[in-house]
Amino acid sequence: MTLSKLDLENLHKSKLVSKRFLKLANDDQLWRVLILQAEIPANILRDARGVSGINPSWQALYRSSTLIMRENERMVHKAFSQMKTKIDQVRGALERQTRVLEETHQRLESLALRLTQMEEQGRLRDLERLRAREREEARKEDERWIREWEACQAQKLVHCSGGDGGGCV
Repeated sequence: MTLSKLDLENLHKSKLVSKRFLKLANDDQLWRVLILQAEIPANILRDARGVSGINPSWQALYRSSTLIMRENERMVHKAFSQMKTKIDQVRGALERQTRVLEETHQRLESLALRLTQMEEQGRLRDLERLRAREREEARKEDERWIREWEACQAQKLVHCSGGDGGGCV
């Protein structure tokens, strides 16, 4: 079977050479050999039998199976293209979400830093108020001691300058 070594294009061209070549190129056994050489999967052949009708020729099975395989490849290619588009869309959405999350994280870090600064300022204000209150209490305590001391000194003066005419020692 020399014709089984030809590719499909040249096999179809050989049909144009003569009636003898036409008969040889249309031989069912040749197409059976071509199907076996092509290693067409069983499920494709089963589908091709369903499409080709009752008792199809090997040539009709070959054509139908070839068309089915091409259609399957086209559909797979289309599905892959759609999946790639979806993956690209998801990737874009994830990149946008990542940017939003990074910006939010930066804002939160900035707010946390600002809050820490405000807490520190509040602690410093509280500490300053406490120190001011302590200074005020110390000043009042000093004034009380001074008044008591002055009162004590005033009593000594009164006691010392008493009516007996003597002085304090």
